[in-house]
Amino acid sequence: MEVQHERDILRKRIEEINKHYNRLYEESKYLIYSLERKQHDLNHLNIKLASALGGDNPDEILQMEMNRLQNDLAKLKKENDKIQKMWVEEREDNLKLKSRYQALQSEKDHLMVTRMHY
Repeated sequence: MEVQHERDILRKRIEEINKHYNRLYEESKYLIYSLERKQHDLNHLNIKLASALGGDNPDEILQMEMNRLQNDLAKLKKENDKIQKMWVEEREDNLKLKSRYQALQSEKDHLMVTRMHY
């Protein structure tokens, strides 16, 4: 009786393990299918990209495009630095002109006062 009971327990446990294994197997099949579908989509997009950019190797095309964009970025940064430098120089010139204007205004006021005394 005890052996029969243990056998029943083992059978149930084996059934549970088999059910669990089957569920995991089905999940793995689904994941593999999803991965293959995504890989197919990626390959399709790479082909479209290659044909749109006029080449055969998507990685090479992407690298060329990345290099071009990096060169453009470097040129734009250089231009931005140049413009900022010009802005600083113009601001300094503007401050010098304001200072010169104030000095001339003070001199004019001083001359007006001196002229009134004569």
